[in-house]
Amino acid sequence: MSENTEDTMAQEEMLDKIAKLHHDSIHLKDLNASLMEWLDAAETENVSLCSDNKSLRKKANMLEKMVSEAQQDRGEPCPPSLADEKRKNVQKIQLMEEQLTLQREDNQQLISELKDLQQQRDEDKKTLSKISQAHQILQRDLEAAHLELQQNDMSIQEKNQLLRNAEKDLEEFFNTIEDLRRTNQELKFQLQERQDESSFAFLNTLTQDKLNDLSYAEEVMQLNLSARETKDAEVLVDPWNFSTDFQQQYNSPGRCLLPRITGKVIHIAFLLLLCTLFFSSLAFVALRYIENLDLLSFQLTQSYCNLHFAVAPPF
Repeated sequence: MSENTEDTMAQEEMLDKIAKLHHDSIHLKDLNASLMEWLDAAETENVSLCSDNKSLRKKANMLEKMVSEAQQDRGEPCPPSLADEKRKNVQKIQLMEEQLTLQREDNQQLISELKDLQQQRDEDKKTLSKISQAHQILQRDLEAAHLELQQNDMSIQEKNQLLRNAEKDLEEFFNTIEDLRRTNQELKFQLQERQDESSFAFLNTLTQDKLNDLSYAEEVMQLNLSARETKDAEVLVDPWNFSTDFQQQYNSPGRCLLPRITGKVIHIAFLLLLCTLFFSSLAFVALRYIENLDLLSFQLTQSYCNLHFAVAPPF
């Protein structure tokens, strides 16, 4: 059954295809007939046009002959033929087209060059703007550097003035030191004179006490000894210290210890006085000038650093 159904379907399909092909062939025949009719009409029209063209050519030739004859009768030069004019016109048109193409190419080149020039102009404007900005920045930096230099000059002048004042103060300090030395020497001389006077007075008292107890011969011997001791005392280098002879004389176990004690006390008091004067002068000068010296040293180092690092040229 399946085979029969398949055969019937194949036959029906074949019949449908045959019917379509037959219909198409009929349609093609109709089209072919219509095309043949159109070709016949075109051929007839072509024949008629050829005949008309021949007649028109004949008429044109006749007219050209007539015009040439008429111009010859008048004595005018014969004009060129139409074909020559067409050729010339075609050549002119070709030349003009070539010129147009050349002009177009030139215009394109000029347009490209103009674009390049505009780009260069824009780049030049950008570089000029950058250069102007850099110039302004340099002017500002130069003005700032000039102001810094002026400030540094002012600070240097102030420091020079401070140095001058410090030099004056140092001169005054040295003058005060010299005055103190002079006063110290005067005090030394006064102290020496007082020690000499006290030592001689003490010796006179001792000699008077001894002479009261001694005889006339012993008094003479004692006076000679005292004269020798006074001569030795005048030759001594340090007047507030007792001589070796005087010390040997009065350091005996039988003598009194009062002169030795008084000499030591006076010597110690004089040394203490000198030390107090020296240290008080140093403290006074240090308290007076230490602030100015610190300020001067700080300002000098700061000005040197500013001049050495701030005024250096840029890389």
